[in-house]
Amino acid sequence: MVLRAKHTEFREVNGNKMAYRYLGNTGMKVSVLAYGNWLTNDKDTAETQKLCTESIKKCFDNGINFFDTAEMYAYGASELQMGKGLKELNAPRKDLVIATKLFRVGDKSPND
Repeated sequence: MVLRAKHTEFREVNGNKMAYRYLGNTGMKVSVLAYGNWLTNDKDTAETQKLCTESIKKCFDNGINFFDTAEMYAYGASELQMGKGLKELNAPRKDLVIATKLFRVGDKSPND
């Protein structure tokens, strides 16, 4: 017997099942799993970019459509890294939900 939460939809993606739910009352369906991208420092190297891109591809290939980052992570390098990965993979933007968070991370000047 399979129990399904109310308002949960299951789709098969590349032979795997992914569950999706509505994001509040927005009408957008997001995967119950999300990929969170962050760097522990600002070292956006070719190696870390490759790992990020491979991770995004693995997620997308398995039905994850919800991606999360923040401009605070590595002073914006994480957002740039995710953007580069999505662009390199030619990910269909219409199928993705991308969340970010805004914090003050600069030198405290008015427009940092």
